[in-house]
Amino acid sequence: MSGDLTALSAVELSAACRSGECSPAEAADAVLDRIAATGDPCQAFITVAADQARAAARALTAARASRARAAPGPLFGVPITVKDLTATAGIRTTRGSLAGAHTVPAVSAVAVQRLEAAGAIIVGKTTTCDGGWKAEAGNLLVGPARNPWDPALTAGGSSGGAGVAVAMGYGPIGTGTDGAGSVRVPASFCGVVGYKPSFGLVPYSPVSAEGLSHFGPLTRTVGDAALALDVLAGADERDPASWGRPWAERGPSFSAAAERAPGPLRIAVIDSVDDYPVDAEVKEALGAAANLLSGLGHRLEPVTWPTGAYRWLSVILAACAAADIRARDRAVAVDGGLARVADWGARLSAAELAEAMAGRAAFAEHIRLAMDGYDLALLPTTPVLPFSAGTDSPEGGLLDDSRPDGTLDPAGWLAWCSFCYVGNLTGYPAISLPLGTSSGGLPIGIQLMGRWRQDASVLAAARQIEIAAPWAGRLRQLHERSGRIPRHDR
Repeated sequence: MSGDLTALSAVELSAACRSGECSPAEAADAVLDRIAATGDPCQAFITVAADQARAAARALTAARASRARAAPGPLFGVPITVKDLTATAGIRTTRGSLAGAHTVPAVSAVAVQRLEAAGAIIVGKTTTCDGGWKAEAGNLLVGPARNPWDPALTAGGSSGGAGVAVAMGYGPIGTGTDGAGSVRVPASFCGVVGYKPSFGLVPYSPVSAEGLSHFGPLTRTVGDAALALDVLAGADERDPASWGRPWAERGPSFSAAAERAPGPLRIAVIDSVDDYPVDAEVKEALGAAANLLSGLGHRLEPVTWPTGAYRWLSVILAACAAADIRARDRAVAVDGGLARVADWGARLSAAELAEAMAGRAAFAEHIRLAMDGYDLALLPTTPVLPFSAGTDSPEGGLLDDSRPDGTLDPAGWLAWCSFCYVGNLTGYPAISLPLGTSSGGLPIGIQLMGRWRQDASVLAAARQIEIAAPWAGRLRQLHERSGRIPRHDR
């Protein structure tokens, strides 16, 4: 097949491999060659799994030859990346931690098993922070994932490497996990699509103790996100919260839904969550998105959401961070910011944790009532533009005002993810997609959030925006110049 295979979408590449225009081996080699040629200047990867990827490509080709009449899977021959928080059998899984530097799981997570069963080829494990504790992807193993549009800046996190990999052409689908925006933040900062499904639609294994984490794809297009969801969705007994019929039983549904233009929708416009200050250019992008949707025939209305959610989120996540650190080898170094958060979490009482869980449930109910009569909410993905790589927050450290005694409060480390974590506290589906750039040329993401289990509506509206305001040309420009991105010191 002529042309650059690494520039194709997953939909296009799978069709080419299934038709015989190219082979899985050619697709895998194209991506691996691109990684080598560019030198991974923005640190997308902790581990590149070249040998495993080539072996998987050969196995796919052999399996198809031996079962000539069997239809190949919907991701046949598509190279993908997997966030290094997620277990992959036979491929090192560090969880962004020195403690996991030599860990090679025997069994993959359910989502990974489904992707491989559908014909996807894992080319590597992408950069994340230690245990996924923050919305920036720096760690003590390889340093931070850097923004492909400006490597001095962060790619976001904690699925930052996945956002970089998709933007740079290292596979059209990257997997991420999202406990407070960790799929959507890097999607916004890197100029790609990030989808957090309804809670439980994609099995999460091992089950996450805090009940906030979702498994979702980062892609170049809404169509690719829908295709990935076709494969990923459906119940599995290893996650008791999961629901729905697996793709092998129901056939594609989200891909078809994404291509159906939605009827007139009533959309709530949210310009503030927990009173976190919003950058002027982000506000401008939100206004542009509202005007676009209004021009497409939808009814938009400003709505105020209840505040105070962050105190519940921070307590729950800090307590879980403390439990994670307690289970580790104390002789192995831990990210300093994570250590501070875990120390705070260890001092929380059982009553404070129970209060936070009850507060989270009450907040989710308040949002449900606020969304009464609305099909979707439109809001920014992040209130800020990408900040310096290697820092934990826009302020360069842990957020929030100092305590009266002058010490820094670790409860503020995710406060700037205010527009994202509502989707985690409620379990609502949400997508980030790029809509324009800042004056400095950085992508700005806007977010659509729907009611629980209304994933098809979110994808359809996002696809409508994507058609009306195409972004593919900007990604092609990045693709063409990515080999000239300077490599920074770690």
